[in-house]
Amino acid sequence: MRGIKEQALDAIRRANELMSLRESWKKRLVDAGVSSKVVRLMELLFEIAPVLTIPRAERLLGLSSYRGAKLVVEKLIEHNILEEIQIKSRAKGFMAMEVVRLIM
Repeated sequence: MRGIKEQALDAIRRANELMSLRESWKKRLVDAGVSSKVVRLMELLFEIAPVLTIPRAERLLGLSSYRGAKLVVEKLIEHNILEEIQIKSRAKGFMAMEVVRLIM
């Protein structure tokens, strides 16, 4: 029973830290005056997955161009929310390392 309680408390702590991180990032982005698409993609890192590609960002945001999605991703990199990672031999991906750290 003690182990279950510890796991439950750890899950609550992680959930609180994730909510706090999300709000902190949202405030940082809004204060910087970024577009609503940048804020939305940041929120999707918590709702769907903390790893994405530019084509996936394009689909998630309902954008009609790779370039538009790339600009949104670049804003999240600029604000230290996403980091570039290598997914396959030549494919680039982007990861919200702080989110991954909290859920692992």
